[in-house]
Amino acid sequence: MRLSSRLASCLPERSILLKFASSFRAGPLPVRSISSAEAYIPWPRRIKKINPHPFLIANRIQHASYVSLQSALAYYGLIPERVPMTTSVTTGRPLLQKTPLGEYQFRHIQTDWFQAYLKIDLGLGQTAFVATPEKALLDLIYLEPNSETPAFCLN
Repeated sequence: MRLSSRLASCLPERSILLKFASSFRAGPLPVRSISSAEAYIPWPRRIKKINPHPFLIANRIQHASYVSLQSALAYYGLIPERVPMTTSVTTGRPLLQKTPLGEYQFRHIQTDWFQAYLKIDLGLGQTAFVATPEKALLDLIYLEPNSETPAFCLN
């Protein structure tokens, strides 16, 4: 099976990364090969130039994952800080992935806790799985050391 057809079969938003399919090398993470922060998606009667959302890229790097922790809390406007790294939760192995499009961290969580996430519309035909605000907070408490202390809660 050619890489571009394998890529097309695994990406619902396949047109976002299809432009780069000819430059991909064989491997499980084709996002590593993207050298530009821009992608093209077909629009009726024209081509629209967009930047892929970091949540979309995170969901494509690790398929069994959803965006959570500080990234989801910042998305919902519950923390005032800018979050420099997109953090997701997965049932697979932990991973830190650096790409030209940003840094992505994947934290391991038990299969029983892998729930309470929604498919969020990010605009321009992009969707991603993101934890609910309550679940993002629970994941943060579960995964961060010393998160049960009052000092952590005040920060």
